[in-house]
Amino acid sequence: MKRRQFLRNATVIGLPIALNGVPVAALPSFGEIDALSVENDRILVLVQLIGGNDGLNTVIPVNRYRQLNEYRKDILIPENKVLKINGDTGLHPAMEGIKSVFDDGQLGIIQDVGYPNQNRAHFRSTDIWSTASASEEVLSSGWLGRYFQEEAPTFPDAYPNENDPDPFAIAVGNTVSATCQGEIANFGLAVNDPFSLTPIVV
Repeated sequence: MKRRQFLRNATVIGLPIALNGVPVAALPSFGEIDALSVENDRILVLVQLIGGNDGLNTVIPVNRYRQLNEYRKDILIPENKVLKINGDTGLHPAMEGIKSVFDDGQLGIIQDVGYPNQNRAHFRSTDIWSTASASEEVLSSGWLGRYFQEEAPTFPDAYPNENDPDPFAIAVGNTVSATCQGEIANFGLAVNDPFSLTPIVV
């Protein structure tokens, strides 16, 4: 399946999540979500990298290359292999596809994102990112799930229905995330095989 066809078939692609037995949700017609409908070709794609991602070798601050080389010369990408996107920043050489999306003006990169009072525990930090909680606060719902819950308070009982047959969020993968977890149910559907999206999303 080509990327464009995949994105056209998907209504919203969320982080990897599962329904846990809850019926597939629908994408209702309201507010900002209308901007994500198939008709106007706008789609929100969230990418969550799970595992050992080396941020300094993914989005490389080439303007600090000398400093990086001083502290991590054994693992730093050689400067002549960096895919430069401007004078200050470059991408890992395996990210040619991502660079082409960036060059087409379809991708933005935000560096140095964080939160106050950093929690250095991997799993707790993942919870904080997924739920958008403060570092000293524990939430059981995700930031996107709370938005959906606000806009569709009768979910999942009234969904899917004749007017709203499509899922709120579809994820490629099998890892459960709290991002689309609402107060009552998860608004997302996890799909391991992207080719199986076509019969699911109308």
